[in-house]
Amino acid sequence: MSINMRTIIGILVMLFVICSCKTQADIFISKSDKEIISTIIDKSSYPLPLPPPVESGIMEIPTKIADSLLLVRMVVAIYPLMESKLDISYKKSIPNEFTENIDLTLQTKRIKNIDGLYSHKKHTILLADTLALKKSKDFSEFDLLYHFSRIWYNKNQTKAVFEVGISRSKLYGSATIFCLEMVDGQWSIVKVIPTTEW
Repeated sequence: MSINMRTIIGILVMLFVICSCKTQADIFISKSDKEIISTIIDKSSYPLPLPPPVESGIMEIPTKIADSLLLVRMVVAIYPLMESKLDISYKKSIPNEFTENIDLTLQTKRIKNIDGLYSHKKHTILLADTLALKKSKDFSEFDLLYHFSRIWYNKNQTKAVFEVGISRSKLYGSATIFCLEMVDGQWSIVKVIPTTEW
């Protein structure tokens, strides 16, 4: 066998191995995933209000201020991996029609880019740089970081359940399980279950 033939066979074997290896990066998010991520960003992205002066005795945020906060445009980042994990200790709080869809053995999905993600409230959406996150003590490029679990759907893709962590800094955030249902072509939140805070 000539050297050229060996080289060609070697290249073909390498290409076969590379193409046949399934990694987490091979499983990208679906159109439904993008619609749900966009919905949650619009529902959950708002700045925190300044606390009222202690001497004022006001314990609640006035409606006018709360409403104005919902109009603020923010820069939000999305963690690029949607891992197949869920705080299962809250499973009893999730309606049965949603829990039957959860399969924690599914592979992690990867968000390759922000194409197809949108905000009707005009928030700027970025893909988080995982290396920069490891080096930085706080967020400088964005206001909020979203970390979505994998989204589980029923067979008809009309119901979805997932957990999402929303961080305002590395030391301040919370995680929530969301149950959504497709109503008139739009994803609607059916149940919200707070899980953890940090």
